Amino acid sequence: MYSIFDIFKVSIGPSSSHTMGPMIAAKHFRDLLLKSNDLDRIQARLYGSLAYTGKAHGSNKGIVLGLEGFTPETITTQEIKKRVSQVKKSGLIKFLNQKSISFNVEKDIVFDTKTAPKGH
Repeated sequence: MYSIFDIFKVSIGPSSSHTMGPMIAAKHFRDLLLKSNDLDRIQARLYGSLAYTGKAHGSNKGIVLGLEGFTPETITTQEIKKRVSQVKKSGLIKFLNQKSISFNVEKDIVFDTKTAPKGH
């Protein structure tokens, strides 16, 4: 039997697939990157529906937060606005509060509407 918790998930919104999905993927990617000490730049490239509607649905916000190590369960609404604003202002993503990496939200999150990867 399913419970209400199987249907609804904690999310930062406005779209679970376009905000929470990129956030979780970015955090997973970040966790893999933490093993590399020579990292100095990150670029995220979105395709398909994420490329077409991602800005309106907050995909860029989800990516920023995921790269900083947050999940929907570990950040508050107030922290979301603060962290995204801080990254935009400073041009830096913080990895585990240890290493900062140059990151321009407008340039390093690419909404690629022209490329369709194989199998997509």
